[in-house]
Amino acid sequence: LLVEYENGSTDRIQRGYDVAYDFSETGRAIVTVSYQNLDTEFTVQVKEAEKLLSLSAEKISLTAGKTAVLEIRYDGERYTKLSYTVDAPHVVEVTNGLTGLSLLGLQEGVCTITVSDGREEVSCVITVTDPAETETETETEAEPDMPPVEAAMLVTHRTDNTFMPLLTFTGNGISDVELPFQVTVTFDPEKIIPADYAALLDGITVTNNGTDTIVFSGTVTVPKNGDVSAGYIMFFGTDMDAFQVTIS
Repeated sequence: LLVEYENGSTDRIQRGYDVAYDFSETGRAIVTVSYQNLDTEFTVQVKEAEKLLSLSAEKISLTAGKTAVLEIRYDGERYTKLSYTVDAPHVVEVTNGLTGLSLLGLQEGVCTITVSDGREEVSCVITVTDPAETETETETEAEPDMPPVEAAMLVTHRTDNTFMPLLTFTGNGISDVELPFQVTVTFDPEKIIPADYAALLDGITVTNNGTDTIVFSGTVTVPKNGDVSAGYIMFFGTDMDAFQVTIS
């Protein structure tokens, strides 16, 4: 505290004075300083404190049995302990994850998750729906002439000198399908060579004629709302136009 006397001299006071203020609300605030039965006042403008804690979403919807991740973003002290509360644990199961909270829908309902660092709180409302209702909506919206499944050899891994087509079947959302199939892959041995190949499911066979053809055959169950990988070929080479696929 710097005190100025009537004669113009000043003195720095380190104790013996009182300061009164209220910064609990934003806006104009008065600070009162008392020293030796003398009071002085000055005003300050109180701004809203910067929020250090936030979540990746204020609302999340998911189907019972499905999962989601609620990310926690915190810019405060590195080792501050964060805590969370769940007001309806019978609706959502919550566990700690690497970057936030892992959510599992348990049953239809609404749940609020509140995260706190001891000074501020943030919340997210989770709405869990009945999977039977979701399935009914999906079946209603599906195209009546939609093919039962889609099949393709998708290149999922690639390096400087290899690439790997993965045999993948994708459902259409109408119903699970048990599908007998034969997939014939022909390739140009002057451009690419199969370094490895295999089936990824029981009941599927893979044959190689030793020159330019590999055949996958068998039966696969394709989920209506997902996909399944049945086999792969690892080619040595870089020309991804040097193979063709026939699916029957």
